[in-house]
Amino acid sequence: MLSVEEGLEEQMEAILADVWSFLGLDDEPPSGEVAAIESPSVHVYTRLSGPDADVGLALQCDRETARSLAAAMLDMAPPEIGPQDISDAMGEIANIIGGNLKALAEDLTLGFAVVQDAEGEVAAKGEMLCGLRCYPGGHAMSIQVTLVPTSSGRSRLAQVHNATASAALKA
Repeated sequence: MLSVEEGLEEQMEAILADVWSFLGLDDEPPSGEVAAIESPSVHVYTRLSGPDADVGLALQCDRETARSLAAAMLDMAPPEIGPQDISDAMGEIANIIGGNLKALAEDLTLGFAVVQDAEGEVAAKGEMLCGLRCYPGGHAMSIQVTLVPTSSGRSRLAQVHNATASAALKA
């Protein structure tokens, strides 16, 4: 399901670098840890469905970061950005990241992104596969990729992730 040449974290870092570059934003390298985002925040969740398990993709950032990302995506000044612009842009960013994540697998289907306001940090459901904090345009964003088992069990994604993690520990 995933390329065995790279682990999921490295693949996500490459995906994020491409997305931020597409938006014309600089980024500090992700740290590999998920840190709390200031409240109130914008939370985006989408699910990639597979035959054995689903993969959850959650993005969270404060409202100012969401406004800056929407401004970059829509090529508008931040004061011109309204709530619907933020929702549309954040959903589209999740879809772009999710689509790139889907390309790493053969059997995942990307669902619709849900954008909502949140108080405090929203924990993604399922087993954490990858948690990153990135800084598009100098603003903090938390990204989590989780494994959400379905009734038929664990997926090939989890098997590859666990094999990659085991190999890294042995190195």
